[in-house]
Amino acid sequence: MVFSESVSGLATADFSVVGDSCSVSQLTGTGSSYSVQVSNCTDTALVQLALKASAVSDLAGNNSPLAQTQFANVQLDRVAPSGVWSPGEASGFISPSFELVFPEAITGLTTFDFTNIGSATGCALLLSENQVGTKYTIATSSCGDGTVQISMASSAFADSLGNPGPVSASNSRVVSKLAQPAPAPSPTPTQTLVPTPAPSASPTQTPAPVAQESAEPVPTGGASNSGSTPPPTSAEAENLAGALVIPESFSFSAPQELETNLQTRDNKTTVESNFEGEIGPEEIPKASPSIQSAGILDQLWIWLAWLLIGVGTIGVLIGGLRLLQGVRTKNLVRKLA
Repeated sequence: MVFSESVSGLATADFSVVGDSCSVSQLTGTGSSYSVQVSNCTDTALVQLALKASAVSDLAGNNSPLAQTQFANVQLDRVAPSGVWSPGEASGFISPSFELVFPEAITGLTTFDFTNIGSATGCALLLSENQVGTKYTIATSSCGDGTVQISMASSAFADSLGNPGPVSASNSRVVSKLAQPAPAPSPTPTQTLVPTPAPSASPTQTPAPVAQESAEPVPTGGASNSGSTPPPTSAEAENLAGALVIPESFSFSAPQELETNLQTRDNKTTVESNFEGEIGPEEIPKASPSIQSAGILDQLWIWLAWLLIGVGTIGVLIGGLRLLQGVRTKNLVRKLA
């Protein structure tokens, strides 16, 4: 309390107090400046101090004030505000964050005032101020699997009047940090099979028809002698033995010719069958009856020639054997003689 000039006579009894259970307990000061201490007020009480009329006088003896003077109301604040934790994030696969709100501005709050008291290990904390003095966010990172709960130490901050807070440690809600599930394996792309085109059938080449050659009759000669043969003389036996020597250049060509003719006939029959399957029987020329009769006669001539050759060969062999027998008999007679 300050006066415009020095006064005297001021005492605690010159004041009255409006407020719950409040009373003036002490007055200090001299001259023109004084301090009044009010005590026994309830917390958050509204206090109003009043000075009685003629409570003081100046050096000239003038009393003051002329009437009771009331001072401004004072709201008592002897308790620091407590922060309110927001619900925060629900349990999940990432490290959670928390929000802390105060009803009035505070100062002095830092990251080191917070710790994790949950079961998750390795949590790193970071404090950020969203609204000056009233709203803060505490973010966590690198937390292991388990629970996360943030605790604020007591007397971590103070309000504008210097009241420290909180009175005791303040804890957030409990949030679970879940294990990150393993990513599902991406499906292996299925290779599309390209169908292989079926091979196209190659056209069958039609063989050219082979004309049948008529077999010429093999000339035969000689005939077998009938009747008994007289024993040959010694000179005749030697001449006949020399005549039985077959030269190396001699060969029987009739069997080869017969086999060639038969093969030619079979080939013709096969070619005619192929032509009939490819171009139809109406387009194959038919052999005349005379040509067919000539082919049959050729075959008969060939068989007849073979028969004659076989008979002649047998006759020669029999004659030779008889000649040899006669020679042996003659030699035996000579030895006996």
